Amino acid sequence: ELEARISLEILGQGKSNKEDFIWEMKGNKIELPIKTSLSLESDAHYYDDEHIPLGQGPLPPEVGEETSFSIFWRIKNTTNPIKNIFVKTKLPDNVIWTGQTKTTHGLLLYQEEGREVSWQIPELSIYQGGPYSLVEAQFEVKIVPEKSQLNQTLFLTENISLIAEDQLTGDLIFDQTNALDTNLKDDLWGRNQGMVIESKK
Repeated sequence: ELEARISLEILGQGKSNKEDFIWEMKGNKIELPIKTSLSLESDAHYYDDEHIPLGQGPLPPEVGEETSFSIFWRIKNTTNPIKNIFVKTKLPDNVIWTGQTKTTHGLLLYQEEGREVSWQIPELSIYQGGPYSLVEAQFEVKIVPEKSQLNQTLFLTENISLIAEDQLTGDLIFDQTNALDTNLKDDLWGRNQGMVIESKK
């Protein structure tokens, strides 16, 4: 099993002209484990990369009309195995959880009382989350904008946080991404259409 470690060894050597001898001092070898690099990515989409709709309803969102979006979370691990991975966010009051979910690893849960979405993964091995080993969770939310939200961009989530434990070093690892909104900055086809407009009906 691969492990990331720094190995240090101290050597010293000298010569005394008077006594004409060479001395050598060798210290103990020290190995220090390196904490893994772990990252969280999050984005909201109405369309996928091929312009196929993931969401339903009008875009830009319209007053009194229902529009749904897909939220994606992805984790990338590097040098060490990790465990007890926990990602969470809260949904704003105007955002509705639909129950449509999909994950490659772990369990995605919603607690209605606290409006908390959480993704729990028992463990991940090294270099999972790369292009050939996707670690992803997807869930759907929807909004029905009110008249008071006209000309506003609406939040779909609060900030998203990650915590996990490095199995080699024992360190806790943290990461966070910003709240997602209807401007869909990572959606090639749907970005910058997040401001609520009047209903066209």
